Amino acid sequence: MNVATILFTYNRSAHTEKVLKALQESTILPQKLYIFQDGLKEEGHRAEWEKVSSLIQKVDFCPTEVSISENNKGLAESIVSGINYVFAENDAVIVLEDDCVPMRGFIQFMTQCFVTYEKDKRVYSVSGYAWPVSLESAVYDAYFCGRMSSWGWGTWKDRWNKYEKDYEILQRIKRTSAGSRQLALWGNDLELQLTQRLKGDNDSWAVFWALKVIENKGLCVNPYVSLIDNIGHDNSGVHCVESNKFEVALDVNVKTSYNLPLAYSDNDGSERAFVTLWGNYTALTSDPNIKKEKILVYGLGNFFILNEKAINEQYEIMAFVDRHKRGYYAGKEIIKADQIDRYTYDRIYIAIQSMQESLNISKLLCEKYGVSPNRIILGRGGAHKDVGINVDLNGGMTALFGERTYIQINSEDEFNNCLEVWRDNIYSYNLCNERQDVVIDVGMNIGDSVLWFLQKENVRKVYAYEPFENTYRRAEKNIYSNKMDEQRYELFPVGLSNVSEKRSVRFNEDMSCGQSTDIDIRTQNYQNYVRWGLINEENEIETKIEVKRASKEINRIIEKHKDCNIILKIDCEGEEYAVFEDLSDAGVLEKIDLIMLEWHYRGADRLLNKMRMAGFSCWNFNKNETMGCIYAFRQCDRA
Repeated sequence: MNVATILFTYNRSAHTEKVLKALQESTILPQKLYIFQDGLKEEGHRAEWEKVSSLIQKVDFCPTEVSISENNKGLAESIVSGINYVFAENDAVIVLEDDCVPMRGFIQFMTQCFVTYEKDKRVYSVSGYAWPVSLESAVYDAYFCGRMSSWGWGTWKDRWNKYEKDYEILQRIKRTSAGSRQLALWGNDLELQLTQRLKGDNDSWAVFWALKVIENKGLCVNPYVSLIDNIGHDNSGVHCVESNKFEVALDVNVKTSYNLPLAYSDNDGSERAFVTLWGNYTALTSDPNIKKEKILVYGLGNFFILNEKAINEQYEIMAFVDRHKRGYYAGKEIIKADQIDRYTYDRIYIAIQSMQESLNISKLLCEKYGVSPNRIILGRGGAHKDVGINVDLNGGMTALFGERTYIQINSEDEFNNCLEVWRDNIYSYNLCNERQDVVIDVGMNIGDSVLWFLQKENVRKVYAYEPFENTYRRAEKNIYSNKMDEQRYELFPVGLSNVSEKRSVRFNEDMSCGQSTDIDIRTQNYQNYVRWGLINEENEIETKIEVKRASKEINRIIEKHKDCNIILKIDCEGEEYAVFEDLSDAGVLEKIDLIMLEWHYRGADRLLNKMRMAGFSCWNFNKNETMGCIYAFRQCDRA
């Protein structure tokens, strides 16, 4: 068998010299060495380019043919045309670039592979580079995989004849279940590479060869320990940037023969090993001994990609449901929502980042396609391992926080608010005295904070205020459904301010967390919710609410509980400024021990000044330009 060795180079003399020196020290010298130097691309490269020209024309350790191009062809054309030229007189080729330094046994390994697999047409490519994957073998020196490596590689003439610059190949592969699975096992990076090739952002020839191998379900042979040292990730070349991602152990041992495998099995471990490099967890064959719930995944976007491993570890994916994509993904069919009855499944997993959109999709599945709510999983909720989610019949959801607290939630805004309270513990506190605590919750919203305070053993009672009837009723239901001791809380369907009066304000059920009794701030909040896409403008209604003077309400509670610490939690969307004016003017602020407050739009300074004047030590931080939090405490010296 005529086996030619090819070296492609350009203007890196030090790299080229290392490759040539390594070839000269090989246990088997090349039968014939073809050296191709690409033409000068720009004048700034001339000095190094001429050094390389001089170097390659002095090679004399084996039969050599040197070709120096008059024009710059670029990476892809240079390599493809060079290989085609060499195959005119040879049966197989070994291909090196100027940054791939071969170990002494490299040519022995490549030549032996060419002989061993010459008649096995499944084998498309051989490489001396060992991918940085976790694979070990006590028997063989090499293994099969489905991804070709272009670092110190080779192939046969009849396989290379199938190479073509084919921009249609990716779509053909993705049209079939088997093809899409092969792509997902060995080349989930290739679609991006091909897109970049189309846009002119890279000059890759290898992307077409890798896809051709995948399309034909071809095999590639690689050693377990690398016979190639890629020295090109030093930022010296055009196509490789500085990186240590592909550094691998090198085989410096000298062998006269390599123990090569003769058969490939899907269960030999390479599929699972490559999933961390170029693969995809969805494409892996499920272990039949592990029983998992069967799911349809709704949504094949970034959220699924980011959570793919965790989803596959917990569930067995049967198919994908997507409104825009068609064909197959990782061997699984992509269908429309009206096709879900074609599959047997336990649940539908909504893999959508937006909780609001997830709820909308859940409602659609229930109402239009007859899916039972208890068969729907909201993936966004599942991404938070400490939160359990069930979809409700009315299109909302019930979330489990902690061990036993269930909260009915109707929007992404409410979900995020609950996460702040229950996962981020924004109201966690500890006062160092023996008294019990009484919590005054101004702006209880749907009752998530009330439930959080009630699970604290040291809280004697919670007094909670919520002026919007719709939100108040939902809070009442959430608290009641958790069977809390009714002696430990009182709820009031009013807001607090610096006056007692009734007001007419706008209300929208989609922005319960952003509703305000302050007209100006409510207008600003509404504009933000519209911009964020969290609101249905058709849900706007005019409603009547009542506010009461804060100093009278809070002082009444303090007088009832003189033996307790008084905790004020306040999140009332801008009305906090009026509340604090009133508490300060009436001398009630000095009677409070701890304040946890969220301010809105008008900054923290006015509030901080009032607290400092009342003897508080304060901590303030900004969430963004229009919102922040203040935590303040007084020395607990009351008798």
